[in-house]
Amino acid sequence: MKPDPGRWPSSRDGKGFTKVAEEVHKMGLKFGIHVMRGISTQAFNANTPILDVNTGKAYEESGRKWYAKDIGIKERACTWMQNGFMSVDTKLGAGRAFLRSLYQQYADWGIDFGEFSFKHDCVFGNDFSLDEISYVSKVLTELNRPVVYSLSPGTSVTPAMARDVSSLVNMYRITGDDWDRWKDVAGHFDVSRDFSAANMIGAKGLRGKSWPDLDMLPLGWLTSEGLNEGPHRQCNLTLDEQRTQMTLWSMAKSPLMFGGDMRHLDEATFSLITNPTLLEINAFSSNNLEACPRH
Repeated sequence: MKPDPGRWPSSRDGKGFTKVAEEVHKMGLKFGIHVMRGISTQAFNANTPILDVNTGKAYEESGRKWYAKDIGIKERACTWMQNGFMSVDTKLGAGRAFLRSLYQQYADWGIDFGEFSFKHDCVFGNDFSLDEISYVSKVLTELNRPVVYSLSPGTSVTPAMARDVSSLVNMYRITGDDWDRWKDVAGHFDVSRDFSAANMIGAKGLRGKSWPDLDMLPLGWLTSEGLNEGPHRQCNLTLDEQRTQMTLWSMAKSPLMFGGDMRHLDEATFSLITNPTLLEINAFSSNNLEACPRH
């Protein structure tokens, strides 16, 4: 896989995201990438050869070379990006070799100056693919460096499903996309209760613990849903609604992922997302359960 040099000029000559990662880390931030399930339809249609990272050549097994069409499963396309990505057959040595080469490529780009993260989409919820999650987790463990492994999407996720993956990852979405609408925020209360009651908060995870993820905090200066950039606008939640969301996320010990534009961070939003009491609750509280169960 290669970044588009038109959008990422520093990726030319095979550099990938190396330069971007370096600049992000200079700012004291962590560099993460959002990747999709399996293999791209573009690679499948081109029937590209599978790389064997051990030899640096095309993967060979049973006396022949293996290609993208040997490992792609067209019947298991990403639900929300049908024409973009599909699962790979991890029962095949070539399928496993492809996933290993892909995640090794990310590491080779130089995303190793501190922690880095992968949000692995189209493998959870309605697109559940335990085989791929398990193998990617194994590959990331063998990279021998700090990694944050995150799963998405969160639609239709249950505590039972979470138990299957919690030890393999660091965080996993448990709701659909959250935007600055009160109905989106309100839908997180019952979900948070169910996962806390199932003892999934801080369960055993990849190299440590794992955390149910309530999705990003859509606060501050935002771009509307479905748009890549602009027009920008201020968060539509009232200040009380924003406080309620930040409080729930903190009490549920959800990863706190700021979804606004950090270059245009207003004082009220900055004060909210850096509230020391809420951050302490998020980091150090325990026994996080619903206080007054309904009867």
